[in-house]
Amino acid sequence: MLDVRHTGEAVLHANTDHIPKADQQYVLADTGTVNCCFRFGTKPGMRKPSIRIDEDAPPLASSIGEETYQFPGYLTAQPGAGKRAASDMLAFGVVGMAGVTAKGKNTYEVALAGGSKPLVVRKCLGAEGVNFRLYRTLADKKPFVAYYFALGYDTTPDCH
Repeated sequence: MLDVRHTGEAVLHANTDHIPKADQQYVLADTGTVNCCFRFGTKPGMRKPSIRIDEDAPPLASSIGEETYQFPGYLTAQPGAGKRAASDMLAFGVVGMAGVTAKGKNTYEVALAGGSKPLVVRKCLGAEGVNFRLYRTLADKKPFVAYYFALGYDTTPDCH
């Protein structure tokens, strides 16, 4: 999950402590638009990231108790040609993601490289955060894993 700031800096919240060496594609959580790329490290022209990492209170939680990790980085290009750059946003991605197809409101099928079966990602708002639920097929009623990202403020829930 990417917490993208209007400055182009971002924090990757992941369920692994292995940082991929290549730039990572991501999908904007509110539009389903695939963008490239998130890069780990300090944004060019800066001596260090301006984003604070709070290791004691990571905002991402897993339904299966996975430990989550936070990595600072930046977007190599701002999405939306300036229109979206004025606000913070959330995005998601999967290592090996080859493409994304919208399958309904806040529902996306993620194609994976290497002939792997696609994943289905459903996003919805909870009382104070965003839920990302992963399914093996569109027909599945129960996710095989769910992630909750705490926003730190109240939202109007739309999860069903």
